[in-house]
Amino acid sequence: MPDTPYLPTHLQQPLLETADWLYQSSERLALQLNFAAQALMHTLTSGGKVLCAGEAEAALLARQAANLLVRGT
Repeated sequence: MPDTPYLPTHLQQPLLETADWLYQSSERLALQLNFAAQALMHTLTSGGKVLCAGEAEAALLARQAANLLVRGT
């Protein structure tokens, strides 16, 4: 029995296409995340405020982001 299970081509192809798309867009995403981090730092260091909000599952992420900004944990 092989270590990795065989995936039929019709199942492999969408996974490979998605991985390729993610790889191609990773540089743009990293650049946008850098811009967002710079904007947050500028806002906080100039005395501004940051609003963290979300609905449903995103509310948990908003709370976690707020805790990180306020408490650092």
